[in-house]
Amino acid sequence: MEQWNQEGRKRMDDLLKPGATMLPEERVMYTMELQSDVEAQVEKHAKLQGEWDAGLKPTQEEEKSERMEVGARDGKVHYLANL
Repeated sequence: MEQWNQEGRKRMDDLLKPGATMLPEERVMYTMELQSDVEAQVEKHAKLQGEWDAGLKPTQEEEKSERMEVGARDGKVHYLANL
């Protein structure tokens, strides 16, 4: 997921500052492709989050610090997905 965020961010930056050779039609097409890819990643993340909430997350107190670390990382991924 994190690797995809880096690739997606690069694609978005390329669209925001296109080269002189990119036609407006190409920019629209690439933007639509990026939007579709982002939606697919959000759906994938939602499914994985559901699995986590359904029974994979830690339940004992000694696992609390690990749970907080994973939660913080999840928040970062969610934030980046919504850029």
